[in-house]
Amino acid sequence: DGEMFLRVMVPPIVFEAALSIDKSAFQRHVIPIIIYAVMGTLMSTFLTALVVSKGSHFLSFLGMACPSIPFVESLTFGALISSIDPIAVLSVLNNMGMTD
Repeated sequence: DGEMFLRVMVPPIVFEAALSIDKSAFQRHVIPIIIYAVMGTLMSTFLTALVVSKGSHFLSFLGMACPSIPFVESLTFGALISSIDPIAVLSVLNNMGMTD
């Protein structure tokens, strides 16, 4: 069940990853980590909002049954959809062999 997985399994996995991280390597790379996290999330938010807003305007222009979505609402959607999945990130980094 997805609900049980999110409430029971995910917190210990994230907690274990936080405990096992190399703290000195994290402190050495904290500035690039923050820059990539903030800039990547902002870029993803704005790009998603632009695609949703312009795409909905284009579809409504073509006469499809799609109302045009304002840019502010598209930004809200972009911010919600641009959050990262920590389990997926840990899995990708481990598969790439990145332990530092």
